[in-house]
Amino acid sequence: PITIGERRYTGRLLGGETGKLIRSRYSGTFKNYEPVDCFKNSLEIFTELGINRERAFTLREWARYEFNKGQKDTAEKYWIEAREIFSSLGLEKELEQMDDAISSSSPAYKDHS
Repeated sequence: PITIGERRYTGRLLGGETGKLIRSRYSGTFKNYEPVDCFKNSLEIFTELGINRERAFTLREWARYEFNKGQKDTAEKYWIEAREIFSSLGLEKELEQMDDAISSSSPAYKDHS
């Protein structure tokens, strides 16, 4: 189940899944949402709607989450896909942040929030 500390990993997800999590937390009707389920559902929504910028943000945050959970291969896959989307959209600032994270002492999935 997602904890308040893990909420930062899903904070970028605007596909409704994070909203459900936050509303349930503060309304007193908290339900346990698995972070991966939130990422999957949000990614499906952004893909269906063709909102590639948000897909890239979701993939990048999911990569960070997976990296912190020790799933480096999965994290790298999502990181690369996010980078490809940012590049295709010409979002240089996002690419620079990702490059900075790669060059830092910690791997690419460092939080830049």
